[in-house]
Amino acid sequence: MLSHDLKSYLNQTNLPWTHVFIAKGNAKESKPEYIWEQGKEKIFDLASMTKAIFTAPLIYKNIDLNQTLEDVFENEVPSQFADLKISEILSHKSGLPAWQNFWINQLDAENKFKQESDSVQWSRFLLRLKNTKLQKKDFFYSDVGYIFLGFILSKIKKTSLHDLAKHWFSGTSITFHPKNTTNIVPTAYCELQGKRLRGLPHDENCRSFGSVSGHAGLFGTGEDLILWLKNSINTDFFRKFLIEAKNFEGVQNSVLGWRRYGSSNMFQTGIGHYGFTGTAIMLDPNTYNYSIILTNSVYKERNPSDRTKLRELVFGEFGK
Repeated sequence: MLSHDLKSYLNQTNLPWTHVFIAKGNAKESKPEYIWEQGKEKIFDLASMTKAIFTAPLIYKNIDLNQTLEDVFENEVPSQFADLKISEILSHKSGLPAWQNFWINQLDAENKFKQESDSVQWSRFLLRLKNTKLQKKDFFYSDVGYIFLGFILSKIKKTSLHDLAKHWFSGTSITFHPKNTTNIVPTAYCELQGKRLRGLPHDENCRSFGSVSGHAGLFGTGEDLILWLKNSINTDFFRKFLIEAKNFEGVQNSVLGWRRYGSSNMFQTGIGHYGFTGTAIMLDPNTYNYSIILTNSVYKERNPSDRTKLRELVFGEFGK
């Protein structure tokens, strides 16, 4: 059951979101301990949770983490990036910049993002990075690195990220291009395109890559995230990945696409990831206990403080 403090908080009238899904449980159990929901629509923009539940485990599964970008792309990437190891990019310690504007000049006359082939997107990505310098090789949370990882997956698997996601999330609704638009939770009003976003990723760079990327873009329901967790925990690969991720010696709490967020009141035993739209997942790789938060906290403003309080309350309950 929800704690008294969490119930009281959720009953406030001035919170930044219009939709919420909160769940706590164990992936080995048939039903969650509890689910709490607000809002009719069910499909959320998962944002950067894409990194943790999709890109990172698939990279770990399909490529030697000691390989470099040069090993994968053979003279295609700018020389300053050639020696970067996949493991460095995966754990956000490559020195790649946190962000780069890949969407500039990509809107057409109707204020829609231009449709491009994968090869044109790859060329545009490299062109924008041509004169970019690496930062110090320390923790530097990088969307750019995970866009790189998305291109790596497409190259080595010889298929699109969209099709890879269909297979990886088989049996669930989790996808890059949700079809049931009437059931999608709206996010922010986009000044760039002059409309409320619904079924399009909040992240502009992701939208410029056809709404499919290694760093963001997935949509899904809370129930399907729980189902995916249950299915994944039953595979030897995913259990091994989680243990290695938790024990990986990254920097500043970064692990293999996930992060350690442990503190005196937040989920000390687990790893997790946040999404900018107001989403979050935490999972204990040893016990398979989990907590999930899905909101559209960017609906009213870009960076509301209330979502930090919600995370503290939900993840602070973990293990109780």
